[in-house]
Amino acid sequence: MAIMKIFTSRPVPEGTNVEGTFSLRAVFCAASMLTASVVGAFPSPKISDVATAVTKGPLARVDVTYRLSEPAIVLCDVLTNVTGTASGDEYASIGAEKLLTFTGDIGHKVDGGMRSFTWRAGADWPSNKLDAAVVRVKLTAYPPNRPPDYLVVDLAPASRERHRYYASAADIPGFPESDIYRTQKLVMRFIRAKNIPWTMGALSEGEDFEEWAVPHTVRLRSNYWMAVFEMTVGQHAWFSDGEETAKTNHLPLCRFGTYSQIRGANNLYPAEPSAVSHLGLLNARTGINFELPSEAQWEYAAKAGHGEYFWGDGTVMSVLNLTNGIGQAVLKISGNRLERAGNRRPNSWGLYDMAGNVQECCLDWTQQDITWNTNGIPNAAGASLADGATPGVRRVMRGGCYYSDWDDVCSAYRYSSVPAEQYEDGMGYRVVSTFGLE
Repeated sequence: MAIMKIFTSRPVPEGTNVEGTFSLRAVFCAASMLTASVVGAFPSPKISDVATAVTKGPLARVDVTYRLSEPAIVLCDVLTNVTGTASGDEYASIGAEKLLTFTGDIGHKVDGGMRSFTWRAGADWPSNKLDAAVVRVKLTAYPPNRPPDYLVVDLAPASRERHRYYASAADIPGFPESDIYRTQKLVMRFIRAKNIPWTMGALSEGEDFEEWAVPHTVRLRSNYWMAVFEMTVGQHAWFSDGEETAKTNHLPLCRFGTYSQIRGANNLYPAEPSAVSHLGLLNARTGINFELPSEAQWEYAAKAGHGEYFWGDGTVMSVLNLTNGIGQAVLKISGNRLERAGNRRPNSWGLYDMAGNVQECCLDWTQQDITWNTNGIPNAAGASLADGATPGVRRVMRGGCYYSDWDDVCSAYRYSSVPAEQYEDGMGYRVVSTFGLE
C-alpha cells in the first residue's frame, strides 16, 4: 500500500491556524510540498512542523503529526477545493458529518510537543472523493482558558470518547436536529463572562416587587460552560443507567426529583454533590464536575447581551411574539404541556428554553435583596442566607415553565421553590461547569 508523505518546506509562521495540503491525485510514492498559512493569531499556543501521510483506497486514512508549543485544545477541519481541480483556489469544509473518526491528539486538550492523530477518511467519506480533489487539513489551537465555543460530552457508559470540543454549533454533526444531543450526549456552550460588567435585575413593571432583583452591576468572577438544553429524561437515564425506554425520551426532566435529589440531601454548597444525587451520578460518569448555576450565571446567560424585557434573541417580549413563535414553551403556545427540549428558537448565545418548558433550579437561597452580590457568587454557602444567621428554606428558580404566562418568564424574574425535600410542579434544571477553565 503506497503512502504519500507531505512535509513543510519552511517554518510555519506563528499563529493558531495551520493548513496542510495533500492530494491523492498524484503518484502515491511521490512527495509533495505542504503549504501552510496563518488564518488567525493569538499570542500562544503555536503549531509547527506539520506532516501528513495519506493511505489510498477503501480504507483510506490520513495520519498527521505536528508540534505544539504548549498545552492547548487542538481542532481539525478538512477542506477541499470546490472546483474539484488541482488549480482551484477556493476551498470549503467537507462537512462535519464526514469528520467522525478522528483518533489521537485532536478534538481535546493535548500536551505540548510532537503530537499525532488519524482521520479514517475511508469510513467517513466512502465516496472516495479524495481521489478527485486537492484536500487541506486545517489545525487550530486554542488556549485552554479560551476554548472553542462548544463541548460535547458522551453519557454512554462505554463511550469511546468521553468529550470533544467543537468550534461552532454548525461543526457538531447533526446538531441540533438529532435527538442524540437530548439523550446520549450533553452539549455545553462556553459563556465568556469573567470581569464583564452587566446589569442584573429589572424594574418591576407592575409585578410583585419581591420577585425581582433591584438592578445592580455584576461582574462574574469566571467564565463557564452552560448546557444548551435543560436536563432531559433521556440524559438522566443514560448517566444513571435507567430504563432503556427512558434513554430515548427528549422531554426535560420535570416532577422527576426534589432539590435534595438533584444535589444531595445533606450536601449543602460548596460541598460536592452526593454520590447518589443526579449531579453526583453525572460527575462520576463523565469525570467532569457539573453543578447547578448561580442565579447570576443563569441570568447573564439568559439575557445573552440583551435587556431584561427581551427574548434572548433581542426581540421585545410580548404576547404577539408568542403567537409568532418567537417565544419559548409557555402557556399561550405550549398548550399547557411540556415540549421537546430545544423545540423553539435559541437565544443569541445558542441556549434553548431559557424561557419556559421547565423552571430551572439555581444554587441560591431565595433572598429579596441581592444588591450586595456584585460578583455573582452563589448565595448558597451552607444552610443560611448571606447574613450567616437567617436559615435558608427555598431556592431560586428561573425562566418560568410550560404553564407560565409570557410576562413571568422574563430573564430577571425570580421565583421561590418549595422546600428542598418537596416536589415542585414544573421544576427542572440545567447544568454548568468550569471544566478546563480553572
